[in-house]
Amino acid sequence: MAIQRFEEIQAWQEARALASMVYDALERSPFKKDLSLGDQLRRAAISVMANIAEGFGSQSNKEFIRFLYIALRSCSELQSHLYLGLDRESVEKEQFDKLFHQSDLVRHLILGFIKYLKKFKGQATNLTEDHNNEDNRRLSSEEPAALNSEPGTRNLEPRRSGFTLIELLVVIIIIGLLAALVGPKLFGRVGKGKQAAAQAQIELFGAALDNFRLDVGRYPTSDEGLRALLVNPGAIENWDGSYLKKEEIPLDPWGHPYVYKSPGEHGDYDILSYGGDGVAGGEGENQDLVSWKGIKRGSERIE
Repeated sequence: MAIQRFEEIQAWQEARALASMVYDALERSPFKKDLSLGDQLRRAAISVMANIAEGFGSQSNKEFIRFLYIALRSCSELQSHLYLGLDRESVEKEQFDKLFHQSDLVRHLILGFIKYLKKFKGQATNLTEDHNNEDNRRLSSEEPAALNSEPGTRNLEPRRSGFTLIELLVVIIIIGLLAALVGPKLFGRVGKGKQAAAQAQIELFGAALDNFRLDVGRYPTSDEGLRALLVNPGAIENWDGSYLKKEEIPLDPWGHPYVYKSPGEHGDYDILSYGGDGVAGGEGENQDLVSWKGIKRGSERIE
């Protein structure tokens, strides 16, 4: 039976229990004395269960995996805060052990779910209750009609394989009419559209790099570059790519290669597109698109 609600996912159930345990712990002394740390713990615990639920509503397994990685990072953040609480004597050792054990259980379930979904990335898959069992993670071969690439959904009927010639002609005529009506408005936004596309590609690189780091334990070096997401640059242990669906690293919308640096000046890595002119700096369509901040529109910045 296919999972119909995120509440049926065991990782979410245990994340919910973890959040409840965190809230219970924060209501007791001496945690009450450290309001800042308590607030950070609450936020991290909420983020874990919220991102699992939000990811379940995604349109694809790939998007679901991205949300699961966010939940995984929040789980690690929570564990780091627990260590600080132990060091500052804001949490007793017994309480620390219980919370850390529960957060480890949640991490284990999330990682198992990610590994399962990655096996079928780009393929149709049917999320079943078997995912909640470590010993049973195979696709059901008895209900092929229920297979679908969107988690928690079912195919109600077979899709048509193509269009008739009449249908194609009608579509071409409609497209021509729409182009005549809205073409000038759209063409004036081509530059902005390219910037948005470049920023989106940079974010996709970031998700793929996080997958690489989870498997390998580090990000690719500057010498290995983004191509390390496609091919193993040197028999790296635990490399489990390709981490991108494309056969080649895509160029930016202006036909220039993206710049990758690791370690970066602004984080573990920097990814840049130099915009329309292909050189550093510039304004408007020529402004740089980078991994550590959004697109600037006049005095406004889009994150």
